[in-house]
Amino acid sequence: MAELALGVIPLCVATFKGLVQLKSKLKVFRNYRQESRQLRMKLDIETELFRSELSHLLLRWLDPRLVAAMVSDLNHPQWQASDLEEKIKLHMGTKYNLFQQVIQELNGIMENLDTKLSSFPLPDEESSKSTLKAFKMAFRKSEYTRSLDDLKDWTRMLTRLREAPHDLQDYAAVALSPPSITTLPAQYEAIRSICSQLHRLLQTRASCDASDKPRHAARLLISPMEEREPNVNLFFEHTTVKGTINQRLVLHRGIKELKVNCDSLHVQETKPLIHFLNFPSEHVITDKNRIKLGLTLVKSMLKHHSTAWWPQESVLKYVYAFCDGTGELSSSLDTLHLSAQLETIRSTVDPTTRSYVIQDESLAPNFLPLKRVEKAMQMYGIRNLTLYNLGVDLLQIGLWEHVAWEGELEEIRSKVSRLSHLGKKYRDAAKRLIDCDFGLASEQLEDTRLRDAIFSYIVSDLEELLRQLTISGL
Repeated sequence: MAELALGVIPLCVATFKGLVQLKSKLKVFRNYRQESRQLRMKLDIETELFRSELSHLLLRWLDPRLVAAMVSDLNHPQWQASDLEEKIKLHMGTKYNLFQQVIQELNGIMENLDTKLSSFPLPDEESSKSTLKAFKMAFRKSEYTRSLDDLKDWTRMLTRLREAPHDLQDYAAVALSPPSITTLPAQYEAIRSICSQLHRLLQTRASCDASDKPRHAARLLISPMEEREPNVNLFFEHTTVKGTINQRLVLHRGIKELKVNCDSLHVQETKPLIHFLNFPSEHVITDKNRIKLGLTLVKSMLKHHSTAWWPQESVLKYVYAFCDGTGELSSSLDTLHLSAQLETIRSTVDPTTRSYVIQDESLAPNFLPLKRVEKAMQMYGIRNLTLYNLGVDLLQIGLWEHVAWEGELEEIRSKVSRLSHLGKKYRDAAKRLIDCDFGLASEQLEDTRLRDAIFSYIVSDLEELLRQLTISGL
């Protein structure tokens, strides 16, 4: 093991591989359940705890999907990344050497167990009695139990080291530096600009010569997925007296049509998210997907705020899902979208001179009259209407009940205080948005510092909560 003592990462990989091999060896003796069941269970638990500890460490720097791939494949090329060890050294600081020694102890115990398990013959059908006798003699249960208990103790030490507060020198450095804020990804602002210009283009340049007065609508899909480059997905819906035609276009550096025949699609019924609050949550959506829904709305607000796509009122009234008729929402989260109706005109009319007329309220975001906005902010003490309504929407998702946004602020805060079902991080996210409490003097989303703070405190916390549920298998 001398060559593995060079870094934490190779030690972690070697230890994890050893634990997996031990599990496979113990499975050979599954027929002797009384002798091996408890030992196999202990080893399974310690292997999963070590896997979880390794995942928690890697999640500080790597994407959750990449971490999942790495712990599933110990030959993954990312294990050889040159900067990974340096990141661990920087994070652990003065505890790095101790952290490394603990992993070496874990590896030593694992190798010792492996040697002992290799010292007795495998059971076979022809000599089951003699093999069982040899197995019982060689498999000294108490000795192996002690070794597994040692594994447990050292794994717990590994966890405490990772979670332990920094030493005094680290504390001094933290005290002298401001809290770390994660910067909003550049593609968010790019998407906002694209969508804003796209909406303006569609409203001012659309034309139609059809005599049957067709109606055109654009449905903008929203998604929690992070992409390296801006990507905007639209469904164009064209309704005529003869029927409805849907066409899906993906906009990216221009307009590119999908390589499928979308000329005639079966149109599914759409329902606003607020509709689903009328039914018990257990029949509609899982807790994990409720958090995912809240995360999707927060990310979408950062991508579309201050554009004609994003409503000023409750978002749940203006975000729609394509329904399959079952009343279940979890399977429809990938179809969430905002809608805008496109005005139909004759091509002989100058598109730059016409006015925008809303023909269907379900297809246009709700823009509140200025006087109503001012009254609400003064009467209810709202600091930022967009964030406030988004916070109330998270509250409704968390409680799974209707909550009127135009209500007494103290009553809203009282409801937030009992928002415990989805965890403290979720409750804190709703409260921060309602109060617009991000430690900044600015309350305007045009301020990049506020957008960065929302991404850092709200998006990061909800993503971490979602990761924890995913790792725990919930």
